Amino acid sequence: MRSTKNIRIIINNLPFGIFYLLVFFFISQITLSADHNNLASNRISKIGENTNIFFPENKAIAEFSYTNPCYGSATLFTDESLPASDIVSWSWSFGDGGTSTNQNPSHTYSSLGNYNVALSIVDTDGNSSNVTHNIAITQPPIADFTKSDTACTTGLVFFYDDSTPNGGTITDYLWTFPDDHYSYDEDTYFVFLNTEYYYDVSLEVTDNNGCSHEITKNIYIEPDLQISFNADTVCFSKETSLTAYIVKPQEDSIRYFTWFFNDGSPQITTPNKTVHHTFTDAGVYEVKLQATNLIGCTDVFRKNIWVRHNPTADFSFIESYCEDGTAFTDLSTGDGEFDYWKWEYGDGEILEVYSPSSPNHLHFFPPNYQTYQSSLLAIDEYGCRDSISKDVIHYPCVFVEFYTDTNWICDNTVAVFIDTTKVDSEFVITEKTWHFGDGNSMNVSVNTDTVEYQYLEAGDFDVKLFVRVEGQGLILKDSSIKPVTILATPKPSFSFENICFGHTTTFTDHSNIHENAEIEFAYWDFGDNRDTIYAYHIEDTIINHYYEQDGNYETKLIMKANNNCTDSLIKTTFVYPMPSMGFYSDTTVYCGNRIVSFTDTSQINSGSIATRLWDFGDGYVFFSSADTASHQYDEGVYSIKLIDITDEHCRDSITLQDYLLINPVINADFDISPERVNIYEIEELTITNYVSENARYKWTLSDTISWENEYEPNIADSIMDTGTYELKMYTINDFGCIDSTSKFFQITPIFSFYVPTGFSPNGNGTNDTFGPIGKYFELSSYSFEIYNRWGKLIFHTNDFYQQWDGKTETGDLAYQDTYAWVIRLTDLEGNNQVLRGAITLLL
Repeated sequence: MRSTKNIRIIINNLPFGIFYLLVFFFISQITLSADHNNLASNRISKIGENTNIFFPENKAIAEFSYTNPCYGSATLFTDESLPASDIVSWSWSFGDGGTSTNQNPSHTYSSLGNYNVALSIVDTDGNSSNVTHNIAITQPPIADFTKSDTACTTGLVFFYDDSTPNGGTITDYLWTFPDDHYSYDEDTYFVFLNTEYYYDVSLEVTDNNGCSHEITKNIYIEPDLQISFNADTVCFSKETSLTAYIVKPQEDSIRYFTWFFNDGSPQITTPNKTVHHTFTDAGVYEVKLQATNLIGCTDVFRKNIWVRHNPTADFSFIESYCEDGTAFTDLSTGDGEFDYWKWEYGDGEILEVYSPSSPNHLHFFPPNYQTYQSSLLAIDEYGCRDSISKDVIHYPCVFVEFYTDTNWICDNTVAVFIDTTKVDSEFVITEKTWHFGDGNSMNVSVNTDTVEYQYLEAGDFDVKLFVRVEGQGLILKDSSIKPVTILATPKPSFSFENICFGHTTTFTDHSNIHENAEIEFAYWDFGDNRDTIYAYHIEDTIINHYYEQDGNYETKLIMKANNNCTDSLIKTTFVYPMPSMGFYSDTTVYCGNRIVSFTDTSQINSGSIATRLWDFGDGYVFFSSADTASHQYDEGVYSIKLIDITDEHCRDSITLQDYLLINPVINADFDISPERVNIYEIEELTITNYVSENARYKWTLSDTISWENEYEPNIADSIMDTGTYELKMYTINDFGCIDSTSKFFQITPIFSFYVPTGFSPNGNGTNDTFGPIGKYFELSSYSFEIYNRWGKLIFHTNDFYQQWDGKTETGDLAYQDTYAWVIRLTDLEGNNQVLRGAITLLL
């Protein structure tokens, strides 16, 4: 189909219907649409892109649409006239007498029915156009809803639509819940997060005419059923009262309560809030309460119920004698503190004690022998109680007495106690025990009346004598207590450091005494017949003493207190001896750079010299335990110092000023060349003296030949033979200091050899053998061979002193003839020599 783009249509003075037919024919993009109010009005909804439409001259086209034709709310009208850009005025008539000149007005109808709505428009050229549509104003629906009960649902609520359609059909539902939650179902549900709270819930309904209505209700979410109960705390065997109450909601009707006691007893179901129960034993029980209200909601609550143990009453007592009181001590135990005690002694006396007073006390029975039934009732802070009875025996009198031999007892002396106990003649003492008040006791024989005891420290002590007697079928016990004061004795103590003779010994007093006395005087005996007595002051603790000679001294400190108690302490003081210093060297005057030996001659009365420090005077020091030392010096004058340290760390020193003189020497130095020369070339020996200072000289050749004061002696004339020679040079300065040095050189021989040309081995004793004569070669390298004219070896030896006797290897005399010989050897210069020749054998 050909495109209709860029088609130009010119329509003039055509009827309105023909105009629309032409538009439908030529424009490819034409749509038919019904407006949202289903009025079935036809309009051009879209024109093809880039299509130019020229409307009939002098003609505008009016058109409009509308929405919400609902009674009780505004109906909205929308201008859709063409061409929109050329229209300058609008005139509306709503069919009920209402009008408007707005382009897009709204209008609310006051009654139901059908209305003809007309729109008249005018364009910029003054042309006008009219259009009329009939609309029906209908009744909108009425929104409403119901809900399920909100109690006992934990926030889950169901909602049911109860709207009225009002002639139409409801087509859409919109539920709005808290926190922007929505539902589009006719009936729905929602879970609210909190109970006991009001929430807004809305429902909007829309019918098939597009009319809608919304309703909002404030919904209260009822709380779940919540119960609790109170229970009193009781003592075991008492009845516990339990009372239930409703926590939520405040106004609620409980149908019945069910109690579970968890002690093995059956449950109880009752409409009453209060029940009473006796638990089967003491302890803690988890009681459960379950309740159901009239609408069927159920809740369960648990709580621990405490049934307290009854206390256990108990007491102890100490059997008493004569007029002594009986000591009662409460031993009752229970879960809580005790508030009340009631004592009944059996002698008609009663004592009631209330907390916080102590129930422990003394009770004085009549001074007769009798058994009493005493009882105790104990009630704790919870009202729980218990009681107990015991038989208490009170014994007749026993008179226990003792004394000390003196009232003045120092803590470093023995205390004496004398027993003066008296008993009835019908009783005998079977046990006797002393308690000295310092935690110590002593069991003694019943016949022992005097005991001695040494206290370790001063103070006030309660001394107790316990006596056990028997008689008349009874065993009786009694005691006597007396205070005893033990006077404080000074505790002498001092410290010091052992010193070396010549130093002052410092004694530090550390003495002390118990707080019930003071030290008055101190007496020092230093063991050298020079004693010291002084009034003691706690701040004056330093005593200095100088011993006039070394040795060991018994130092004694005696302390006297203001109560006349005294004590003393002896310690051994050591005054260590000092060494008597002295040393010597092997000599005090030396020549040149040499080692000097020193010997320590110091003496000590006792002990030993452990360490020696030598200061050699040239910046070097040396530590050693040995009594000798050595050191190498350069020339100069030196002061020597020796420090001796004993095994007790005492030290002394001695210094000998300018003790050592080291004179200089002239260093001997020369050279001789060559170091090796043969006997015939000894004149080539050259001596070079390198000494530049003025000195006297002496030369020796192998310690046999000497030259005096020659600068470079001629030694060639003194060498008569080969061999190795030592030339020694001496230098002597003005101080008489001598230096020497040696050089070695070798005179080698000249290799010589003689071989005869014939011999006659005829046995006449003359010229019977053949062999060489030679010297100055290595004998071990010698080899002598003889060959006949055909090159056969007939004689061979390595012994220089063995000659050929003219015989062959078979022992036969060789033929007269000429024979070849070969000698091989190494001369003293290390050269290999090969000598050849011929020998004539004559017969």
